[in-house]
Amino acid sequence: MTLPPLLSIFVPTYNGARYVREAIESVLDNGFADLEIIVVDDGSTDETVKIVESIHHSAIRLSRNAKNLGVVETRRRGVSLLRGRYVALLDQDDIAVKGRFEAQVERLETAGGPDIVGGAIENFGDLNGVKTFFACDSEIRSALLFNASLAHPAVCMKVQPLRDGIIAYSVDAGAAADYALWVDAMLNGLRLENLDRVVTRYRRHATSMTRTNLDEMIACACLVRRRVAAAYFPNFSEAERAALVNAISRRGGVHYDTTMARRNFRVVACGAGCGCYSRNRLRTDGTFVVRACHAIDRRRAQAGGSGFCCTGNDDRDKFIFRTMARSW
Repeated sequence: MTLPPLLSIFVPTYNGARYVREAIESVLDNGFADLEIIVVDDGSTDETVKIVESIHHSAIRLSRNAKNLGVVETRRRGVSLLRGRYVALLDQDDIAVKGRFEAQVERLETAGGPDIVGGAIENFGDLNGVKTFFACDSEIRSALLFNASLAHPAVCMKVQPLRDGIIAYSVDAGAAADYALWVDAMLNGLRLENLDRVVTRYRRHATSMTRTNLDEMIACACLVRRRVAAAYFPNFSEAERAALVNAISRRGGVHYDTTMARRNFRVVACGAGCGCYSRNRLRTDGTFVVRACHAIDRRRAQAGGSGFCCTGNDDRDKFIFRTMARSW
């Protein structure tokens, strides 16, 4: 009987004939031998299946949905097919950077290391440039109120939490299912990490999900954000949490500055020499410095407490978002 591989690479496909060969070949050429490549095709009507079948390699296992189920259901089905101890995620139009799998598996096998590890992505195609993410668990947990903080096609993770149902892709989360997955992981005590190196080349093109489903992604992310707000600020009223989420999600007149969500809510430096970074960065004492959310009752802002607390008479109305609301 063949022993299961150490690593499963999961590539869901749908009408990806133009790019899927390059994605799979980037896995085969990555320099990691102990793996399988699970390709689940979601009812493609182009040459995707034929192209995958033409790549003759024993590591490739192709499964086809009887009908188009959508990306979330396809991912849920793919989880049941994984035989590896770890799974690396890759989209049909992206490229795994050489050495990615070795570096990520090494971190996952480190004692006291993460359960989920991502890394930086290099945009190419219609948009170019490298996007990095917070590195350590505490930073990622803090940033989850704002965005996913892990790039899905750059993630490698332990399979057991998926097998055990501790975390799962949520159909209810729709286009923000990956964001919801990281939130579930955080709420269930899994450790998150990002490598300080590019692990995936992320193709930007007109037919990518971030282009075609952008409005849905923003709406779904708002719903996930409400769960994070409820966990981080249990003493806030429903109205206050809604005001906070609306502000972050550009529904209350204040905007969040992130390339990912394409909004314009700006994290500002505090100017007090405390080590703040200019954008989406934690201070050394575990706080963000952000513009005020004017929809939140200022009388509830208490210096040194959880939530929003005023830092002084600054014309920018700077507030501190304390991430100490939860004990991590």
